Amino acid sequence: MSIPKNILYFRGDLPFLKERYILRRLDRNMRKYSNRLIYSPSDLIRYVASPFASWMDRYYLENPSVVAPDQETEDQKLIAQTGDQHEHAVLDEFKVSSEVAQIPKDNLEIARSKTLDAIKAKTAIIYQAALENDRFAGFADFLILDELGHYEVWDTKLARSPKPYYVIQLCCYSEMLAATTGEQMPEKFGIILGTKNRVEFRVEDFIHYYRRVKTRFLAMQDSFTGNIADRPEPLPAADHGRWTSQAKKFFDDTDHLVNVAGITVGQIKKLKAAGISTMAALAATTNKSIPKLAADSLKKLVAQARLQCLTREDRMKNPDAMARYEILSHVGVNREPVGLAALPPDHPADVFFDMEGYPLVPGGLEYLFGASFRNSQTDSLDFIDWWAHSRDAEKLAFEGFVDWVHKRWKENPAMHIYHYAAYEVSAIRRLSTRHDSRQDEVDDLLRANVFVDLYKIVRHGLCIGEDNYSIKTVEHLYRPKRSTAVTSAVDSVVQYAHWIGSGQPTDWKSSAILKGIRDYNEDDCKSTAELLQWLRRVATEHKITCSQPIFTVPSVNATPKELSPEVIARQEAIAKLRNEASPLSGTLADLLDFHRREEKPMWWRMFDRTEATDEELRDDSGCIQGVKAVGSPIAEKLSLIQGYSFDPSQECKLKVDDKVMFTHNIDGKFTLMNVNLENGSLKLKLSKKALNEKFGGSFPREGTLIPYEYVPATAIQAALTEVGIKHLSKDLHLPIAALFDRVAPATILQSSDEATIDAAVRVAGSMVGGCLVVQGPPGTGKTYTAAHVINTLLTKGKKVGVASNSHKAIVNLLIACGEAARKNNRSLQGVKVGGDDEGSLFTDNPAFQHVKDNKEALAAYRGGLVGGTAWLFTLPEWEDVLDFLFIDEAGQVSLANAVAMARSAKNIVLLGDQMQLEQPIQGTHPGDAGLSSLQYALKDLKASKPDAPIFHAVVPKDFGLFLGESRRMHPSVCRFISESIYEGRLASHPDCSNQKIEVPSNRTGLITKEYGVVFSGVEHDGNIQQSDEEVARVKSIYEDMVGRPYTAFDGKTRTLSLEDFLFIAPYNAQVRALQAALPTGARVGSVDKFQGQEAPVCILSLCSSYGEYGSRGLAFILDRNRINVAVSRAQCLAVIVADPRIATTTASSIDEMMLLNLFCKLADASSTSAN
Repeated sequence: MSIPKNILYFRGDLPFLKERYILRRLDRNMRKYSNRLIYSPSDLIRYVASPFASWMDRYYLENPSVVAPDQETEDQKLIAQTGDQHEHAVLDEFKVSSEVAQIPKDNLEIARSKTLDAIKAKTAIIYQAALENDRFAGFADFLILDELGHYEVWDTKLARSPKPYYVIQLCCYSEMLAATTGEQMPEKFGIILGTKNRVEFRVEDFIHYYRRVKTRFLAMQDSFTGNIADRPEPLPAADHGRWTSQAKKFFDDTDHLVNVAGITVGQIKKLKAAGISTMAALAATTNKSIPKLAADSLKKLVAQARLQCLTREDRMKNPDAMARYEILSHVGVNREPVGLAALPPDHPADVFFDMEGYPLVPGGLEYLFGASFRNSQTDSLDFIDWWAHSRDAEKLAFEGFVDWVHKRWKENPAMHIYHYAAYEVSAIRRLSTRHDSRQDEVDDLLRANVFVDLYKIVRHGLCIGEDNYSIKTVEHLYRPKRSTAVTSAVDSVVQYAHWIGSGQPTDWKSSAILKGIRDYNEDDCKSTAELLQWLRRVATEHKITCSQPIFTVPSVNATPKELSPEVIARQEAIAKLRNEASPLSGTLADLLDFHRREEKPMWWRMFDRTEATDEELRDDSGCIQGVKAVGSPIAEKLSLIQGYSFDPSQECKLKVDDKVMFTHNIDGKFTLMNVNLENGSLKLKLSKKALNEKFGGSFPREGTLIPYEYVPATAIQAALTEVGIKHLSKDLHLPIAALFDRVAPATILQSSDEATIDAAVRVAGSMVGGCLVVQGPPGTGKTYTAAHVINTLLTKGKKVGVASNSHKAIVNLLIACGEAARKNNRSLQGVKVGGDDEGSLFTDNPAFQHVKDNKEALAAYRGGLVGGTAWLFTLPEWEDVLDFLFIDEAGQVSLANAVAMARSAKNIVLLGDQMQLEQPIQGTHPGDAGLSSLQYALKDLKASKPDAPIFHAVVPKDFGLFLGESRRMHPSVCRFISESIYEGRLASHPDCSNQKIEVPSNRTGLITKEYGVVFSGVEHDGNIQQSDEEVARVKSIYEDMVGRPYTAFDGKTRTLSLEDFLFIAPYNAQVRALQAALPTGARVGSVDKFQGQEAPVCILSLCSSYGEYGSRGLAFILDRNRINVAVSRAQCLAVIVADPRIATTTASSIDEMMLLNLFCKLADASSTSAN
């Protein structure tokens, strides 16, 4: 099954398409009651999904005889009935254990009266409570009385995981509950899922987004004219529910650009801005360039539109006419085969593969693996399948398929596995790491390029005059219409949901529903085989020779590489740990292979990049797309250096000394000698020998550079193996055991009258084989506290290590330790291993040494303090050397690395804040193995579910220390951060209220607040990684504020100067644009660069236009942790510059809605705006 990336699933077991909610059945719609128009929470959901559909609901209410909605299908009715059954089952369970007031729904006035009576009586549970607030009314599934005597709204949902539209309903009901009771808004609401699991949410995490939705909805209703010509235009990529046919008619009637295959919302905006608003106009355009639209992208869109228009003309004459298509170039810029030329040769053992997945459970379930293969005797296709209806069965089915196909490949090295779209390979990769199984076999198949994605062959080789490139559409070129009962990937999801509730057997032979899904899967495999044969015929007709990519792979029959003793020891330890069958042993077993799993996505990403389109590579910040050789290479000893140019507007994270490769030939590893992101120039270095052997003696004339990212973690893996062996011998290092068991190092961590820093000193001084967690939100003095504790330990003769992911973080804490030592008339003794050998750490602390190499460190260490990364503290000679190991920024340090380092010390201290920057995780890991050390420590065991961990926002008082007073942020800034991130637990030091920036007496200018959070909105289109409009706004804000009087923490007043500003942006392209526009010396950088820094004024530019969020999506620019870090840099004033329309984005997940809620809260701050 090839589920496109833009399909998500919500509303119970009903699919929601194209990043919008499908709400095809609403139990409660807007209605008229006593001549009043009353809205329901469901109306808000419809509006969020599609303002067009919401407007049509109103029009239908007013004119029921003029227009008719689409009919509800039997599938939708069945799902609704099943949802009602779930609700009543929950009600019956409540009646057994609690007092339940059941409110009748026949008469609204009576229902309201009885609801109020039940609320006054404090009835434990109220079913179908009638709630009302102004223009909204509805019946809540359940009101449940909490331990404090306050009601919370709870809803029943058939789904197995929470969906984003639920919280819109529950916010509305919570607001109505507050209006009904006259009390404050409830702090929480909850959902009872189809699994009977209960999931709670904080109202604060969604209420700001909800209020924005409600305000826009009411504004549209208030402006309703009843004139059909005034209805809003249907949004591209939205789902319009029961008005889908009306929306499609609109798109067809207007020849809307949304009909062009592969076009994005951002591209539509750019084309419309250039006066191109129809598909026909795009097909006919002679424009060679469109502002902010890449020339090659425009060329492809024009060709696509032209073929679709020609196909449309053909079908006006003959509805069954075949789509027009054209053959694209089959030779790449460096003569490599692409498109149809990249097809491998035919082989009788080829396999045609398709999977069915069910995404409506946490982590998803891959429940059917299907494969067709040619029967050598009958020359027809045989079919084989593996089924899974649980996580354990998924593992067995996955192993069954991989074992079968790997054996087949070993016996037939020239065979291939054909599939359509990326779903199958992505799932196989993910399952190999999720289940920690068959990874070598999967790697064999991937390295040998056995998997062949025919979707990529089609997209690179053909331009087809259809409105999409799904296999169901493309197959019109080579086969008749399908006759299976299940006809689409979406339909298969619905049918599998029906099977779950049907009670039918798990064997497809005894289940009509499962047999229908199996028939569909087999037909997909057959269609894939027929597509391959058709593509071969087309290639032959156009004299295109099919060939393999130019880079080679080892022979399948080669002698297997002998495993190293370290790998053998690790595998044996893992096997023994799994045999112990205890949770701790299982977690350790998962951790021992953490780095191996973590490396895999790096290799997969490398190969994926070799097959990516130019558009995808240009949007990938790890690459430089479209480099072109400039001049001739210059000799340097035994190497050659070649210059290249490239488009500097693309985001790029590559830096000097990085190893890079060309996508068309990844055998050669070049060194990036110079890169200038301002003028788009770089230089590559390669030895003459390598150039001759791998590139025929010549540098590539053009192409795309991708990074070589492999960094071996051999020492860390070896240390983890030793930790596992120690555990097997019942000799697990005490601090590691304390971390795993989440045991606090003291019974009383902090008394009521004890300062946190004093508690930290006391607890650390009493630790014997323990693990202490210290959470330090922004500006709370985490570094100061840690330095104070470390110096106290050093005065007692303790040996202390400082570790983190980056040398920068390590040095920062070591410098603070030096300052604390000098205050106590002591000199800092010790060594810093690796990183730079210059800086204030060494000039201010003459007795502190720098050691370049990790292996030389122990010999140079004479006690005191030592700083280094995991590659130092996991070396075997460091075992048990230290008394304490402080792991800074532990929220970014993997649990695996922390455990491996911990054996170097008798005690460990985890410093950090899991609500700031997270660890850079890449792989998929079983259990808790993928968590950071701080995430593991602060996992909420009660709220977490399998594959869905939940973390405490604030460390529990009985487990760690929370630095709850910020000495940086003004109370108004701190309040925003505290409410949004730390559940209201973070306070501001009283003297922080002294901080203010004087506003001109006439209150003019862009910024008219003395302190706090300010949103400065500027609308713009076509921007992803850089916005000139926001650069201009940031510059104007700076010029408006510089020179204003500023009163600091200590009450002293001075004028703001350049160094009093921090300028932050998520993308390097925006950073560079700001640097060019602002005065020399301005502190400009990304969030990562400024963690730990502060300034009176912090200006954050988000730079992405509404609806254009790039490959990293909305989750990158609105990441809660990154927003937390950015805003909390401000001592006095935080200014957010962004497109205000981002607040109107439809959330595709609960997490994304939480991000948008935070943005809405920012946008609700005192704001300035301009279009």
